[in-house]
Amino acid sequence: DSGSGRTNISMVGNTELDSILVSNTDQKEESDNLNANLNYRFNGKNASSWNVDLDYGVFNSSEDEFQPNTYFNKNESQILSQKTFATNTDTDIKFGSFKIDFESPMKFKDSEGKIAAGVKFGTVETDNLFDFYNVDQQVNYIKDMNKSNQFVYNENVNAAYVNYSGKFGEIMYNVGIRAEQTNSKGELIADQNIDDKISKRSYIDFFPSVGLTYQAGEKHNFNLSYGRRINRPSYQDLNPFEFRLDELTFEKGNPFLSPEYTHNIQLKHTFNFMLNTTLSYSKTNNVISRMVDASDDKAVSIGYYNIADQDQFSLNIAAPLPIADWWRSYTGINTLYENNKSDFGNGRVVDLSVVTMQVFTQHTFQLPYEVSLEVSGWYSTPTIFGGNMKTEAMWSMDAGLQKKVLKERGKISLGVSDVFATNKWAGESSFGDLYMKANGANDNRRFKMKFSYLFGNSKVKSTNRNTGLEDEQKRIKSGN
Repeated sequence: DSGSGRTNISMVGNTELDSILVSNTDQKEESDNLNANLNYRFNGKNASSWNVDLDYGVFNSSEDEFQPNTYFNKNESQILSQKTFATNTDTDIKFGSFKIDFESPMKFKDSEGKIAAGVKFGTVETDNLFDFYNVDQQVNYIKDMNKSNQFVYNENVNAAYVNYSGKFGEIMYNVGIRAEQTNSKGELIADQNIDDKISKRSYIDFFPSVGLTYQAGEKHNFNLSYGRRINRPSYQDLNPFEFRLDELTFEKGNPFLSPEYTHNIQLKHTFNFMLNTTLSYSKTNNVISRMVDASDDKAVSIGYYNIADQDQFSLNIAAPLPIADWWRSYTGINTLYENNKSDFGNGRVVDLSVVTMQVFTQHTFQLPYEVSLEVSGWYSTPTIFGGNMKTEAMWSMDAGLQKKVLKERGKISLGVSDVFATNKWAGESSFGDLYMKANGANDNRRFKMKFSYLFGNSKVKSTNRNTGLEDEQKRIKSGN
């Protein structure tokens, strides 16, 4: 992969352009992911069942990055100076888990229900090595010991849950609680000036949930639910490494990140099994967010912090729209109000509110010769990215063709993502002494070609079953 950056530089108190920083980055990344699962299921008396999972997984990645930084005068007719950096990042993650789940029907005097309970024990070990090099004009790599380091993180989560679901008259209900006990330790192995090289935590959390479902006639279904959940930071976001986007902009993790906790209340109505309307409110404490700030060495720092609170109100309306026999469509509209609040002291305050509308639509057309055309797109009004960056509107569109072959056991798919190359972002941030305007884009427009073939008995149903590593794998990031 490769990337390029461009930064216009002006002196303090002067809006006239002084110089331009151009950075070009070449990046090579390799990763391996291996998971193993041993499962045992036992069906006991009275329709009860036991399910046991033993899981082990390994994730390894290696990334090499070469980044020349060139300063030009304002007309880009003269090179003022050059600096070149290189980095090597190795990440090794090992995780394992053991879990037992039990389900059994239960009968009371006037109703029947089902109880589910289980326990899980999970461990994670991560070893992250970061080497930073200054590269001279003869392309000699000189290791910078002050910026190179190793970060080791270990975590153990023990959990237990119980859930009961039943029916009372026309109302179906479920109620449950999950308890989690967490031990974690992060250690930075380097001669780097930080407040503390070891971060240790031990805490217990409880997560209740309750849901009510009411079927009002043939066409109306109502569901009311409440739940408390936890979102832990990704393993890479805990690494206190300085990944440089260019000489004046770098991104680093935070080993002292705490999990974020969300209370969520949701009311959902379904009409005629088609039109879904969802109204929800969530309150999140210790929100994990990317913040843009000024660093001590007059560079821009992109870091991960726990901002104090976040309130979200949302209204979502979605439905399939059968326009014609040869034209099927699905459209969803989500309106979201978000408010971020936090005070970091010294005038560094976050107090941003925004109302955002997001629209997604997908249309499938049946063409002659059993060919189908699919067109989908999305649009988002201005919103908040991270904790303190206000972004402009964005949109994109995908298109593709599909045809079944070989007696409908094979399928050929051709597609283009981001057809008009519009999936770009732009925004501004004001935080403390830093005001920044930025924009960027990834190489999102791609041509894709795929062939698939169904072997064996097409009437055999596949079984999708969660193992014990889903939560841990979600916390692995690919790339920087």
